[in-house]
Amino acid sequence: MHRIDINLQPSAYFKWLLCLITLGSLFISFSLPVHILIRFFLASIVIIYAVSIFYSGYWMKSKKSIAGLLFNDGNWQIFCLNKRLDVKLCGESTVTNWVSVLRFQVLNTRQKYTSIIFKDAMNAEDYRRLIVLLRTTRAYQAERTRKSRFA
Repeated sequence: MHRIDINLQPSAYFKWLLCLITLGSLFISFSLPVHILIRFFLASIVIIYAVSIFYSGYWMKSKKSIAGLLFNDGNWQIFCLNKRLDVKLCGESTVTNWVSVLRFQVLNTRQKYTSIIFKDAMNAEDYRRLIVLLRTTRAYQAERTRKSRFA
């Protein structure tokens, strides 16, 4: 079977998208027709939230940030801060040529992890291999589920 081992790097696309959204939110906060103190309060909330997303999503420093993926013989593992978890890929994952949003559920628990992977978070060949693997794995799982329902 396939084996793919991926170490995720900070994505420039993610960084610029987050900066654009933050600047837009700050612009909206300061253009509201409310008292100036309320504007500054809203702007500070936007900045605090953006820093927390930057901390967990770009720098991958929170305990639920996924820093690596391993697919081996049909089994997924994710690597978080000093942890390796056996997981399964959830059906609500989304795969595109530019960005993939992967949802994983830790085996035998209800705990879920989400990874937003832009195509520049790894080299182009690894991202292509990941997309192909995700699309074929999901198609195989959907076919197996459909057959088991009608069997």
